Amino acid sequence: MDPDGYRRWIVSGYYFDLFSSWDGIRTIPDLHCMRAGADLMTAFGTEVMGSFLVKGHLTAHVYITDGPYRRWITSEETRKKYQFNAPIQVWDQNVLMHGYLPGPDWT
Repeated sequence: MDPDGYRRWIVSGYYFDLFSSWDGIRTIPDLHCMRAGADLMTAFGTEVMGSFLVKGHLTAHVYITDGPYRRWITSEETRKKYQFNAPIQVWDQNVLMHGYLPGPDWT
């Protein structure tokens, strides 16, 4: 579930770009009752890829790519809460800041 209360599909093959194990998977009996949000993915032109944990090479802020947006993961506690424990990719600062629109913080 994301911070806005939606369940989000992680594009096939990209699970380990956000998580390092299956330990965070939980069975939720009433999953069908939860609101469905957009797939958690990143689009590069016409190519659709999963979301990534990224940071610019000039900043300590960690973001999750979410469609055309970069969403700041506001704290280490937030990373632990959502179990975002995959390695963080380091991208060129200009690509991260100008290639993605600022989205709502991931809290």
